[in-house]
Amino acid sequence: MHTKNEILLVAPYQDMYLHAQNIIQENSWPIELVQGSMETIEDVYNAVEALNPSIVVSRGGTYLLLKKKFPNLIFVEIKISAYDILRACLDAKKAPGDIAFLGFSNIIWGLDVIGTMLGKKIYAINFQKREYRENVSQYIEELAGRGVGYFVCDSISHHVATQLGFSSHLVSSEPSTLKQFMEDALHLLEVKIKEQMNTRRYRLIVDSVDDGIISLDKYQDQPIMNRSAEYFCTKNQLDHGQLIELIESGGNDHGGKTEIKTLHQNCTIAIQRFPIDIDENTLGVVAKFQDVTKIQKLEEKIRTELSQKGLIAKYTFDDILYDSQIMKRTVKTAQKFALSESTVLIQAETGTGKELFAQSIHNASSRKNRPFVAINCAALPENLLESELFGYAEGAFTGAKKGGKMGLIELAHTGTLFLDEIGDMPLALQTRLLRVIQEREVMRIGDTLIRPIDIRIIAATNMDLGSRVATGDFRSDLYYRLHILTLRIPTLDERPEDLVILADKFIKDAAYTMKKQIIGFTPDAFRLLINHRFKGNVRELQGIIERSSVLTDGPYITKEDLDLEPEHDSGQKTSPATLDELEKDLLEKTLKDCNYNYVKAAKLLGISRSTLYRKTKNAL
Repeated sequence: MHTKNEILLVAPYQDMYLHAQNIIQENSWPIELVQGSMETIEDVYNAVEALNPSIVVSRGGTYLLLKKKFPNLIFVEIKISAYDILRACLDAKKAPGDIAFLGFSNIIWGLDVIGTMLGKKIYAINFQKREYRENVSQYIEELAGRGVGYFVCDSISHHVATQLGFSSHLVSSEPSTLKQFMEDALHLLEVKIKEQMNTRRYRLIVDSVDDGIISLDKYQDQPIMNRSAEYFCTKNQLDHGQLIELIESGGNDHGGKTEIKTLHQNCTIAIQRFPIDIDENTLGVVAKFQDVTKIQKLEEKIRTELSQKGLIAKYTFDDILYDSQIMKRTVKTAQKFALSESTVLIQAETGTGKELFAQSIHNASSRKNRPFVAINCAALPENLLESELFGYAEGAFTGAKKGGKMGLIELAHTGTLFLDEIGDMPLALQTRLLRVIQEREVMRIGDTLIRPIDIRIIAATNMDLGSRVATGDFRSDLYYRLHILTLRIPTLDERPEDLVILADKFIKDAAYTMKKQIIGFTPDAFRLLINHRFKGNVRELQGIIERSSVLTDGPYITKEDLDLEPEHDSGQKTSPATLDELEKDLLEKTLKDCNYNYVKAAKLLGISRSTLYRKTKNAL
């Protein structure tokens, strides 16, 4: 769409003005029109400045003067056609005497050929020369004295010749010619607007990018950069020269490889360079850079927000404590599972650390920076579990939140959904969950809109799902969808070698929380502890130590502090020989951890140094 005043046509004489006016009205063209010539050039200048067009259309000397005055505007010259010249010559042939052409070079051209055709002598006065332009009447009278009987002129000299009483012909532009150049101007405006739109569009795209973008080439004194790059320079008090120097410090490596550059203590950037190649010659470079410090802060903010929403996995494989071979194999298997996108089923008793493993798998996967959403399927009644998992639409049921609610499955999009105690999930919900796993889409309660999702599912149970399938309490198709990568976590009783390292960790945590100096166990307390059957696994051990830490008054937890009553034990779980082996393992590990410093090891074990010497002599 054209804008008013974008095009201005300056008509040097009345007939052109009238022809142009008719053409504009007939075609409804948005072209502004003024009449003015070299005689009124100052008025023309004022009109151009007032209307502020993008394109000016004119001819002759008026065109040349305007172009010189306004070099930043686009100009379209109404050129004199061969037909216009020929028409003037035919009239001149009938006139007595010689012929004189007066005007600017863009009006009078091809005169040598014309003179031969007419068989007459032709004089040419080019008004590009200032002395001719300022003395038009003098030259006309002088030429008349030389025998010139007919003058072919531009608008100014035609006006003067007519006033002096000489025969004169104005080299005018035909309406068809005038219309053609007006169409040219409209086309130029169309191209200009498209270029402006494209430039603006590209600028908006580049400015909307958080990355800093800068372009350097051998033909520009100043770099071109986007808003992010400008802001980066202002924020870090860099001038353009310093940024250019930093970018060029990468040498000729323009292959898009990322380089890390440190500006100062609080600012590090990652730079990528891409060459501007034309005909196999590199004429410049476009560089993209990111504020690494800003990215780190943004990542920290995102993780904080996810954490506040409970959508983040806190634990990694480094948080799993063990010395036993069985746990070593279990962790190694889980680490392999983390590299896959397949569903994982964790089978383990209560208190073994199912969520600890689930979070560790998530944090070792490609989804580690995405949401981790956990829900216990046994903790909620069926209707509430359904709305929590799948969400609901507005008005889905009485009390439904206005605008509806996003379910946990949607919240886990691009991340991991951890379904703990999945064996307790009602059959109706198992059917809906199966569809989510198979189709990778979810529909809220009371809604008709199907939403695509991208999630990885980790499920956990302390049940034998195969048996529940046999009894009809668990869908077989869902079971086989879950039973792809199965991870079994050993009980604490199956990993007695880990008791020491776990107990040590829990004692330190309790001592820190309660602000107590607790070093370890008395020998009787430790023997009682390692002889205990941990039905609640690691969680039970942690609870026992937390309770004992509250009760103890000294640096060592005693047998009385443990308060493990006989009814809690179903009998000894190990033979005396096994206890001797455990004691031997404990001595070996403690000494190793203390770099075989007997004083330190004895203190940690809660026994005297002489007792430690005696025990190691007998056991090792």
